[in-house]
Amino acid sequence: RFSHGTSALATTAKEGYMFMQSCAGDPTGVPASIPTGQKAWQYNSTAKTLWLYDGAWVKAKVAGVDVIFS
Repeated sequence: RFSHGTSALATTAKEGYMFMQSCAGDPTGVPASIPTGQKAWQYNSTAKTLWLYDGAWVKAKVAGVDVIFS
């Protein structure tokens, strides 16, 4: 569960954002010490794709379509 404060961010917000790690390529390392019930995630800043670790790295998909940020 992610939370910051008690209300939604304004569209003009400059603070209060959640951050994640990024890399310049698809992730290949095996995350250590992932707590039960949680998943590691990483953003490929070159291909602009989101990856989740679930026993192996898998590219995030929504309704069967790759999640690509353009």
